[in-house]
Amino acid sequence: MILDPFDLTQLSFAVVVSIVFILFIRSKSDRRKALFKKIPGPYRYPFFGTSVELNLPNEAYYPLIFKLKETFGDRYILYACGFCYVVLSNPDDIEKLLTSSIHITKGQTYNMISPWLGEGLLTSTGAKWQARRKLLTPSFHFRILEDFLITFNEQAEILIDILRTDLRDKQEKDICKYITRCTLDIIGETAMGKKLNSQREIDSAYVKAVNKACEIQFHRTVKPLIWPDFIFYLTPYGRKYKAALKALHDFTDNVIREKKASRNMVADQEKPLSDSDEIYWHGKRRLAFLDLLLDAQDNSDDVKMSDLDIREEVDTFMFEGHDTTSASLNWTIFLLACN
Repeated sequence: MILDPFDLTQLSFAVVVSIVFILFIRSKSDRRKALFKKIPGPYRYPFFGTSVELNLPNEAYYPLIFKLKETFGDRYILYACGFCYVVLSNPDDIEKLLTSSIHITKGQTYNMISPWLGEGLLTSTGAKWQARRKLLTPSFHFRILEDFLITFNEQAEILIDILRTDLRDKQEKDICKYITRCTLDIIGETAMGKKLNSQREIDSAYVKAVNKACEIQFHRTVKPLIWPDFIFYLTPYGRKYKAALKALHDFTDNVIREKKASRNMVADQEKPLSDSDEIYWHGKRRLAFLDLLLDAQDNSDDVKMSDLDIREEVDTFMFEGHDTTSASLNWTIFLLACN
């Protein structure tokens, strides 16, 4: 077969471009490898990297992290499943990443939480992250947050009452569980406008699903051998995770449907309904995060949001709003107890 000169020119151009592209990628890869070699870390086994050292019971994970910091300093590197991870513990290093508007793409492990949170503000990147951030930032205006101070106080009082009752036997208690349920109730009202009553009703299906999903998520994060989806979902953990996510997504979907129906009825009647799930304060309905998302869905011309988009953001704030807050409060209580 004789090639047309024009086709031959195109083929030659494609080959040259491909070679340049491969060399460019390889040069960047070689540069990364050279930089990684400068960062200390534990011994890396062939193929498995440091997965062997990380394959520990959950309760042994944090002692290992502290040990690695003592051994290798504020920056060290871990290799697992073909990926490398630079672990930072210096506040200045962390600040540079957290305040960056450029380096917004999360690490590989964040992909493992995408089945739960989708592409919400925590896991999205690029133009979608920029648009969502611009849309959601006004939701955190201090005046909106001030409206929910009464919620914070109400749930804190419930927490104190429960602690008074449970501590009558003078036995040690795991404060983390109490704080987590309190923050879950707070974020339930502020994010969804829904009273979860998880402090009083610890056996509710939603609370159990949240706890199970968080437990499995942590377990998977510290077990590199079950990072690949095709392995994870063959395990009992994967099957339980799927069941928990179905319960969580169904709950959020139902809340969204109920909220939209309630808003439509209020608009038709031009007055609030006496719905026990609506959050009122001195006769004024406090706008939950979900209300603001639905307002954006109805009125925003810049960002079009489907019900799935709304669920992603609500689930994201339910997860981030209770998990990170409870971790901070537990750490604060620990430090106060030590001093």
